[in-house]
Amino acid sequence: MNDTVKTPDQLAQELEQTRREAAEAMRGHAREAAHIGHDTAQALRGEWADARATGREAMGTAQGVAADLRDSAREAGRTGKAYARQAADATAQRMQDWKTRAASLQDDCTDYVRREPVKGALYAAAGGAVLAMVLQAAMRRGSARRYHDYAD
Repeated sequence: MNDTVKTPDQLAQELEQTRREAAEAMRGHAREAAHIGHDTAQALRGEWADARATGREAMGTAQGVAADLRDSAREAGRTGKAYARQAADATAQRMQDWKTRAASLQDDCTDYVRREPVKGALYAAAGGAVLAMVLQAAMRRGSARRYHDYAD
């Protein structure tokens, strides 16, 4: 054990020295923390700049893709309209062709009836009879089907 007895002045001086050393150690730790913070901020600034650049590139790419999709949609719309127009024109042409053929057949029939009135009347009667038989057969099938539908 240490038998040295210290005076109050000595104790005060030791306490003051300990306080100074502790304060200096705190300042050293604070400087080190500030350096670490500064270095970290610098490193993050670089990362932040890279992240911003990557974000801008991604935005540019997305805008390019959106523009391409918009152009493709417009082209698909134009192509669809062109196909629809072509289909409508072809249908109109076919209908006109059928009308022309029907008118020609009607004229041919009219001419035939004028030239051969008796044969024309006989053909008309035979055609009417065939049409009546077809309609009767269809009506019988329809009523038979309806009966079977209810019987089940």
